[in-house]
Amino acid sequence: MAVDLRLVVIVMVLVPVILASYLLFPIDPSLRWALYILLLVAIAWTVIRNLHQGAMGVPPLRPPEDGERHASGELTKLAMSLRRADRGLKYSQMIVALRVRNAFLEKVRSNRGLDHQELTSLMGDPEKRSGIVHDPLILRFLAATAEEDLLFSKVTTREPLLRGVSRGESFSDIIGRVVSAMEAWN
Repeated sequence: MAVDLRLVVIVMVLVPVILASYLLFPIDPSLRWALYILLLVAIAWTVIRNLHQGAMGVPPLRPPEDGERHASGELTKLAMSLRRADRGLKYSQMIVALRVRNAFLEKVRSNRGLDHQELTSLMGDPEKRSGIVHDPLILRFLAATAEEDLLFSKVTTREPLLRGVSRGESFSDIIGRVVSAMEAWN
């Protein structure tokens, strides 16, 4: 932190005056204390003024430029998995689909007030599952993403699980439609 020139001048003027008044001139002690207080007030004023100018001189916050943005955490991992899944990597497709499935099952569990055992038995039985989830798109997705289907071949465009899926449709388009249906579900 740079030393303010005004502070140096005040100290260089007032300190010798106070010392001279104390040593050379027999002055009233109340006047001497007034000079001490004047010195402290001058120093405090200079310090407060410097702090205020420093606080006012801070540049405003700005959003980071595109090159500066750096996301981290779970959202970044999911976005990376989705990009890999879009390129056709089966393991990444399985990871993304299972994350979407688990998030939806948690929504079902919390909306219906079920515990984990009840939810597991409910999702294991297709008739009970269709009694709660009426959307056929979500039902097909849940059936295709059953825990036993580790290769997850039914959700890819090889076997058209979802109606209207063309062979050229990307995985993120398919998952996007499923997530939209899941968000609308209540």
